Amino acid sequence: MTSLEEKKAILDNFEGFYSFNEVVLYEDPSRDMVNVKGNIRFEIPTYISPDYNYVLGRLAKCISTESLNQALCTGASIPTINPLFNNRAELYVLSWDENSKAYKGKSTATNDLTQFSYTYKGESIFTGTLFEVNNDENINKNAGLVGTTTYYKTVPNNPTNEDIDKFLFNPENCDAIGFIFVQIQEFLVELNNQYQQGQIKQIIPKEWFSDATKCPEQSLVLHNNLLKFYVNVCPDYYSTWNKENVDIDNILKLYN
Repeated sequence: MTSLEEKKAILDNFEGFYSFNEVVLYEDPSRDMVNVKGNIRFEIPTYISPDYNYVLGRLAKCISTESLNQALCTGASIPTINPLFNNRAELYVLSWDENSKAYKGKSTATNDLTQFSYTYKGESIFTGTLFEVNNDENINKNAGLVGTTTYYKTVPNNPTNEDIDKFLFNPENCDAIGFIFVQIQEFLVELNNQYQQGQIKQIIPKEWFSDATKCPEQSLVLHNNLLKFYVNVCPDYYSTWNKENVDIDNILKLYN
């Protein structure tokens, strides 16, 4: 029997900031499969049962603009809040499975019918599945889908410098580092477009822009306040739920 302390140790690592990659197959056979990338902020659990067998919580999901556009072209309908972050609020539930010594997780969007399932054993990279049923063919003939998701844990939601160093300079994290590095560079392009259009005033540090392809170089770029900025600028569940605007200029000031 798994002890309370063992379950707590597994759960303590769940909260945090993740990158994700989804491979999605839509019901329309004329459409290609779609890769959906972005990040997820699993908030600290709101409820944990006394025996640590059941956990309820919230999360915020942000989808890259490129991924969102690809999905929309495929016929998807993905409601989001802010066009820069393409964020939406979701909920999660974890239940302990003694046979597999793991938490069985499920997440659901609060604004559509997509359902996510995964098994969590405390590791930094884990996978899951997703599906959405088409509840009304007369409204949207392309809503049904199935897919698989890979989750890459990076740092806690409010990372310290020690958390940043621990993630970036651990060779075992190279896959996750490479994935989030590309994602952040794409985000910087979108952010720079806003700067060029006068929507934000603060200059984006030029040293943040990089085409590095190797893990050590990518880590150094991210270490220069870039990863910390990205984690802090991405909306959490509560700002997403309340549809709050992100004050990017003030956040940029902190890291310039």
